[in-house]
Amino acid sequence: MRRAERNWCECGCRWLAKPGNRFICGHRAAKPKRLIRRKACKCGCGLYANPGRTFIKGHEKKKHIWDMPQQAREKISKANTGRVHVEESRSRMSIVQSKIQSLKKKPKIIKECECGCEELASPNMRFVSGHNSRGQEMSAETIIKVSGPNHHNWKGGVATESYCCSWRDQGYKESIRKSDGYKCQNPLCRRTSSRIVLHHINYNKKDCRPTNLITLCNSCNARANHNREFWQEHYESIMKNKTKVRL
Repeated sequence: MRRAERNWCECGCRWLAKPGNRFICGHRAAKPKRLIRRKACKCGCGLYANPGRTFIKGHEKKKHIWDMPQQAREKISKANTGRVHVEESRSRMSIVQSKIQSLKKKPKIIKECECGCEELASPNMRFVSGHNSRGQEMSAETIIKVSGPNHHNWKGGVATESYCCSWRDQGYKESIRKSDGYKCQNPLCRRTSSRIVLHHINYNKKDCRPTNLITLCNSCNARANHNREFWQEHYESIMKNKTKVRL
């Protein structure tokens, strides 16, 4: 008996529908979800209003003390002079003040990467991701620690091994991608990459049988380098459940 494949709900909720269905029950008329960003309250308190609001409730007519005239500020300061707060009130004020400081946005400053590649780094960052070690000379002790059997991800030198002869045949690899519909076959895919590659299920580069090759996106292929036992069992179960025959 053929097992129906589960598809992503077409409403955009990023949940899997039942086998053979296009939508989750009740999601047919749903609109795709959109990200609503919270904005800082316009009264100047430094806190964030609810999504879609410009003020925190009750802050519409509130004026920040910095916007008050000098005479009004002196009057408030004189009224609060000598006032003693209880310990509970002090702790509350310190918590609120720490939250205000943490929520204040820093100005976004975009600069060129300091490695010299002339690419623009992310806002408030000095380097493009992965460029912070470019041009740096490592000491002999550091090279020994991060290379060879001393590396935490050492697999016996398999990275230097050559692939099988079939791996050079672009037509053979294209037939496998075509049989998979040019889509990532991982149900746990995060949908963060559109580039597809072929992955060796048993991590043996010389084993290029069709049953050992599966189409994955670039992100899932990178995730498979960690916790290999789990991913090997996961992809083997997917291949067993497939009913189509690869040519």
